[in-house]
Amino acid sequence: MKKRRNKMTHKGSRIIQRLIGDFTQATKAFIELLRAFYRFRHHNNHTTVFGSSRLKQDHPTYQQAYQLGRLLAQNNIPIMTGGGPGIMEAISSGAQSKQGTTLGCIMNLPNETPCTEHSYTCQYFFNQKILLIKRAYACIIFPGGLGTIDELFELLTLIDTKRRNPIPILLVSTSFWKPLYHLIETMIEEKTINKNILNHITLVDSNSQVIQQLHESYDHENN
Repeated sequence: MKKRRNKMTHKGSRIIQRLIGDFTQATKAFIELLRAFYRFRHHNNHTTVFGSSRLKQDHPTYQQAYQLGRLLAQNNIPIMTGGGPGIMEAISSGAQSKQGTTLGCIMNLPNETPCTEHSYTCQYFFNQKILLIKRAYACIIFPGGLGTIDELFELLTLIDTKRRNPIPILLVSTSFWKPLYHLIETMIEEKTINKNILNHITLVDSNSQVIQQLHESYDHENN
């Protein structure tokens, strides 16, 4: 009887410890999000840019992102990125070369250093995604890997389930994104997602197409 009571007491202690750990983690995540909201309180209606962190300066897509950053700055369009290397570095550097506004939500990872004018470092990926998407009026998505795909489908899921207002999603590089686009078309045919989801996605190749789409979206939103 005593042994059984001790076992139950030990089990109860472990549950309490687990609950304390869960509460502590949830509190840290909540405080991190509040601090980030305050950090970016003066920045609204930016364009969020996603893309691979692994592309180097000699890659054509890196060069395109850099030139797009310059164009965005010249058109007074602030940008927000994950703040890391690759596409994020390219577009931020391009914007900064023309005195554009650059915001960064950086993950606390090795080799992740700020490359934006205003930045905030996150411990939690889910907080980073909230911050990148919450106040964006458009998203530009360059070729990328698992993280980029995750961010794209997170946004599509929020729009599909009406958890956020639809925004334009510009997928840069038709050849790269076409297979995924076809997959979404298949999902629509199989009735696993809303058929209207493709209305929010546009495949583009040139920077001029990106700027044109952003202007059309902004004009439509303000008319």
